[in-house]
Amino acid sequence: MPTLSVEQTVGGVACVDGDRVLVAVAAGSVYSGIWVVRTSAWERAQDFDGTLDVVTGTIVLVESGAGSTQFWTVKTTGVILPGTTSISIEPLPPESVDAGVSWSAIYSIFDGVLTAHATMAAAATNIGSDRCTVVVRDDTTMAASATFPSTAVLEVQNNARITTTGYTLTVNGRFVAPRSQCFAGAGTVTFGSGTVAAVLPEWFGAIGDDSTDNTTAIQAAANAAGIVGVLDFGPGTFRLSTVTKTMTGGRLTQGFALRGAGRNVTTLKQTGSPTELVKFTSSSPTTGHASAQLVIERMTLQGITGGPTAYGLTLESVADVVVRH
Repeated sequence: MPTLSVEQTVGGVACVDGDRVLVAVAAGSVYSGIWVVRTSAWERAQDFDGTLDVVTGTIVLVESGAGSTQFWTVKTTGVILPGTTSISIEPLPPESVDAGVSWSAIYSIFDGVLTAHATMAAAATNIGSDRCTVVVRDDTTMAASATFPSTAVLEVQNNARITTTGYTLTVNGRFVAPRSQCFAGAGTVTFGSGTVAAVLPEWFGAIGDDSTDNTTAIQAAANAAGIVGVLDFGPGTFRLSTVTKTMTGGRLTQGFALRGAGRNVTTLKQTGSPTELVKFTSSSPTTGHASAQLVIERMTLQGITGGPTAYGLTLESVADVVVRH
């Protein structure tokens, strides 16, 4: 097992800062899992550091070095807490892996067997109503719209992106992805009720670097969060012009939350044009309330000072609204 610190050679590969390394101990170890190489102490990978990330049967593909082009699986049963639970990780037997999986960007896991799929639409069709996990492990471009059933878990792994331009991706089952970009292009992503606790703007390419114009990314996230009802920002300063949330039929049916990681930890900052940062409006302004059952919390809205039109938030037809730090 590597020392879990500094850049070093692991399995014949010279690993440098940012590389990902699988530590697989068949007998079980609290150190088993995916680690990110650093120049000092290594860090646990964000997609392998929580009880929702790691369960019995979680699959990892090693792409280079010892055990390369081989799939490994978590054998430990019960609730798994990385860093506390002794986790056993073993290679999958060859008979459990479809011949195309090693090169495919998309594969599914059903009853311990891995199957490759050529496209997102093919995966959605091929799995039928199986209770399985569909894994997107590399960049893929949609060539047709795809709808994943409530019986399937859709997992987008670290650094993989789904380009949706011209098509619609509908997710009706649980969705799993790290807080980084996993969607690209000018298509549509729709999440069904109960698929995620919140939609993350970072999934759509939002970057809190106080420089990038995130208007398009945040608008796409807001559109995707219609049924889920929660838009959750991580730390950072997110530049944008105006993002509009339009309530169809006059009002929200289940409320909407716009939240960050803390006051002055998450900031929405105007790009320069003196307009609102966020606008809640209605497709039927005479029906109900556009801004009803609305919560805005744990963030700072930074508009432009020095002018009467320099505002940061527009709420139309207000009812049951909470704004707090």
